[in-house]
Amino acid sequence: MLIVILVFTIELLSFSEPVEIDNDLNGELLINYEKNVQIIDGKLWILYYDVAIHPMTTYLKLAREQEDGSFEVMTLCSMNIATGVRSELDCTFAVQDEEVTIFYQKTYSNIEDVRVFKMHSNNLMNNYQESEFSSQYSNIAEMSLKLSEDELVLILLRGDLSTSTGINSLYYEYASGNEFNGQDIFSGQVYSKDYIYIHQTGQGNNNGWPTFNDLVVTEQRIMDVSTGAPAQFSAPMDVIFRGGYIEESSSDYELPEEVVLSWNGYILDSSIDRDLIYVKIQGTTATCRYADIETHLDTITVYNSFPDAEHNDLAIGDSIWTNEVEVKEYDWDDGTFTFPLQNQSMVSYCPMWIEGDVSGPMTIGCTDSIYVTSDLTYSSVTPGNEPQTGFDYLGLVSEKSIVVKYKNYDPDIEMIKSDNCDGVYIYGVLAALGEVDDNYVIEPTAGNLQVEYLHPHGSTPAYEIERNGYRELFPYPDLNKFVYSNAVYYSGDQGFVMHSNDMPAGYPCCGYPYENEAYGNGIITPYGADYPWYNPVYPESSTDIVFDRGTIELYGALIERGFHKVYCSGDDPDAHHSSNCWNPFDGWYGGEHEPCGYELNLHYDDRLEYQNELPPELHTLVHDPEYRVTILHSANGGDSFVQRYDQLIDNNDLNINKNLQAVEEDGIIAFVYNCLNEYRIDHWDTNSFGMTTESFSLEEFTGNIKSLRLLDNTLYFQDDEEIFELENSYLYPLSDLLEADFNGFNFETADRILWSADWQGYDLDFMFYATDEYWDFDDIGESTYEYGYDVDYFNLEDIYLKVYGQREVQLFLHGRDYNEDTFYLARDQIAASIASSDEISEIVNMNVYPNPFNPELTVKYNLEEAQRVEITVYNLKGEKVKTLLEEQAVAGAGEKVWDGRNAQGSACGSGVYFVQMKTGNERILKKALLLK
Repeated sequence: MLIVILVFTIELLSFSEPVEIDNDLNGELLINYEKNVQIIDGKLWILYYDVAIHPMTTYLKLAREQEDGSFEVMTLCSMNIATGVRSELDCTFAVQDEEVTIFYQKTYSNIEDVRVFKMHSNNLMNNYQESEFSSQYSNIAEMSLKLSEDELVLILLRGDLSTSTGINSLYYEYASGNEFNGQDIFSGQVYSKDYIYIHQTGQGNNNGWPTFNDLVVTEQRIMDVSTGAPAQFSAPMDVIFRGGYIEESSSDYELPEEVVLSWNGYILDSSIDRDLIYVKIQGTTATCRYADIETHLDTITVYNSFPDAEHNDLAIGDSIWTNEVEVKEYDWDDGTFTFPLQNQSMVSYCPMWIEGDVSGPMTIGCTDSIYVTSDLTYSSVTPGNEPQTGFDYLGLVSEKSIVVKYKNYDPDIEMIKSDNCDGVYIYGVLAALGEVDDNYVIEPTAGNLQVEYLHPHGSTPAYEIERNGYRELFPYPDLNKFVYSNAVYYSGDQGFVMHSNDMPAGYPCCGYPYENEAYGNGIITPYGADYPWYNPVYPESSTDIVFDRGTIELYGALIERGFHKVYCSGDDPDAHHSSNCWNPFDGWYGGEHEPCGYELNLHYDDRLEYQNELPPELHTLVHDPEYRVTILHSANGGDSFVQRYDQLIDNNDLNINKNLQAVEEDGIIAFVYNCLNEYRIDHWDTNSFGMTTESFSLEEFTGNIKSLRLLDNTLYFQDDEEIFELENSYLYPLSDLLEADFNGFNFETADRILWSADWQGYDLDFMFYATDEYWDFDDIGESTYEYGYDVDYFNLEDIYLKVYGQREVQLFLHGRDYNEDTFYLARDQIAASIASSDEISEIVNMNVYPNPFNPELTVKYNLEEAQRVEITVYNLKGEKVKTLLEEQAVAGAGEKVWDGRNAQGSACGSGVYFVQMKTGNERILKKALLLK
């Protein structure tokens, strides 16, 4: 119930002599007076940013009032800051006993990168710890920290376009049953639209569990492979998910189906009819060479036995058959072509091989698969180190898959290279979109990061042997001992299966020279070798095959439709069918072999989370910011926080305008934020963790919401002109009832500022006059300022009046001078107040009963002396319903009855009504509820 008594007289105002808060300002004071001016144990605390114009350096400061009324100013941190960023910075703080917790935004590395940090002290800031908070909760637009009973409540609005969209370290849409285990260590956020499968194995770190150092989000559940049930019932979640996790999150974002790269870039139309383009990046320049695939039939004689390095004394056996093998070879162009790529994009229509060293931002796209043939590094970073600063960014986007190539022929050196066989460094954002059909089913082998040649079997290279007294060269005699499928031109025994014969004991795979001795004697059927089109560097003996190829060290981020497949177990039942089914197109192979491929270390490039300028055109693959409300609680004074609520805001046109305010009453926190077309007010129950939301149009306001109050579960606030009440999603102006002016402050003339009431009927009008180039504070109100103080009015930058609590008025003044900037505070106590019913003086009193009522309401009042009295009934819209009394009344008690069944000839509806009594300078307002 709201009761207002006005016993205000202007002569009661006599502001104290201004106290200098900070005499070392550097040019621009950024302070949210509503949020970051607090009274702690009777002393004023102020958290603010001090922004210098030259040089562009910003300081986060905390000013604390001392016993003698002076202020101690602590500089907590400093940062470089860009012009467009400094007005966006936000901070908030709370104090509980001696625990001080501060959240603040800070520029980092690049001056446009904005992150959120937390400071915490358990001894009133005598010393404190600082840690980054935005590594767990990204894209924080604004924050508010409130103390509710014994807990701190942190409210986050996330997804502001003025910060950045951000890129997850790993994003995938389909898990296909693939799992994370102890070999997986992730920094940066992970997002999955599918289930996340975790598995404790005997390999890797963290006792065999995967390690996620930042937030993990899934639209489904996190599952323990061992139990087949949600992992929270069996796995040590806090050990695995060190940055927290969110299950069953909502998101409507999906990867695009195709590469769309057109901004300031190159579309290689000449690549449409080509089979391959080889791209080598040298700094800002790409050197390219085309190739086409030529196919011819090669005839190879297959013998039932053949000598190898260990059996040179054996004779060559009889010819079993003659193979006709379809051989594919690359026919390379003689010439190359180059073009600049810095801050550019490029698209190829044919498959691409790529390697090199990148300078500046660039994006390479391909409508087919991209094969990484060697390291992809940044010029500004020593391979193996994480990017810290600089503007080297590579985006690599494929409509199919990004493949780490096994070995490759390099036409520049006319040799086969094996650069990737001992590990590979890749710096950049990799995006594998994959092909999908009309039913949005992904092609089985596309849409992820994968490696080439996962099922190794050796071939017999050209062999020279002395026979019949002279040296004779046998070109690839054992190549393709089995014809797939059965050869129509061979009538002999085709009863053996090439890849699924039992391997000789002690050998990693079959194929030359890992042959059974009996094979050399022509006793058993020979082991087979790979098809030429499958082994990219045929012929390759088994001794030359690289099974353990090291580690893919990826510094950046990975966006994929499916799930990466970079390491293959030699007995993986999903790939090696016991039925000897061999279909490389669908990833089905025959017998077992040693595991082969790479481990993957994904090092998140932190710059991608905060950098507004991503590699060119890469933003087309990053979903629009998802605006969210996230709420966290701390039961230990701010030392640590636990997430209690996280919800997507269903408004695509949301535009958070740095106007988050929150107020607490009896375990309910109401907070308001500004969307593009509306204000929203959420009510958070700190006990039940329940949330209710109300919204209303911006058209009803003349400015930002301020002076939030929560009284008896009813929310009151104001804009520049009116006071409003919000109840049951209905917004009612109260200014007509309270007869107060709300004009903010403005320059009425070249030498005068008018400041009007700040809250609910405090009719405080201050005129600031300029004379002789300074502000003369002798003319505040009616000569209420007695001391006099001069501030150069040309440099008066900020003035703010705040009514703190019920009675204390704080007047903040910030003057800007290039030689001496100032920040001052003057105070006063006023007699006007918002009082509860038991605080009403005996001078004037009014009560209404019964409440609720139906149909009659009795209004009792008391007057100490005879005077003119007006008692009026208003509805919630501020419209006058009935005048009950308007006359000169005698001293003592009086009574009036309002019949709610009839008012001005029409029946009154159920709802809230206001009864107002005015006597001179005094006013009482009471609320009554009519129930029918």
